[in-house]
Amino acid sequence: ASIFKIHSNIKKTPSSVLFLGRLSSSKKPIILLEDLKLLKNKNVYFEASFVGNESPGSNYKRTILKKIEEFSLDAEVSLCDGVKNQDTVYIYNRHVIYVNLSISGMYDKTIFEAILSGATPLVCSKDFLREFGENLFVFKENDYLNLNDRLIYLLNPKNLDLINKKKESLLVKVKERHGLKV
Repeated sequence: ASIFKIHSNIKKTPSSVLFLGRLSSSKKPIILLEDLKLLKNKNVYFEASFVGNESPGSNYKRTILKKIEEFSLDAEVSLCDGVKNQDTVYIYNRHVIYVNLSISGMYDKTIFEAILSGATPLVCSKDFLREFGENLFVFKENDYLNLNDRLIYLLNPKNLDLINKKKESLLVKVKERHGLKV
């Protein structure tokens, strides 16, 4: 059985957004930070967590910390070191939205781990769209305004019923096609 599952005893942080992965330019965390700055400027409430390690010899974490400060996101954004894969299930379970900015062709298994753990995915992968046909959870690659529109929609409590129905359907498909074992 997969360790990635919904834990009903773990309380989700309201309006929470998660970036989980290697802290590197290829994973595009700065795009998400720019987006979060826009959300804050539009008075949209959120809490965001960036969880991951930088590549050895990289100073990318410092770049992210500078952007958090530059964008005045200190109160809304936390930056945490990476955790072991088996511990990510608890992080996914605590967050409402999991954002993955990996480009098409980099079909990241964390997308499926997040879905199996109850997080709402928000991805730019055309591979995801081709496989699941669900565009509610997809934004255009490198289009931070489209990402911003999707985040605002997914964070709006008025849309929760539709989001949850689509998520349930997606969860069934992911379990059938990508049941993960560790």
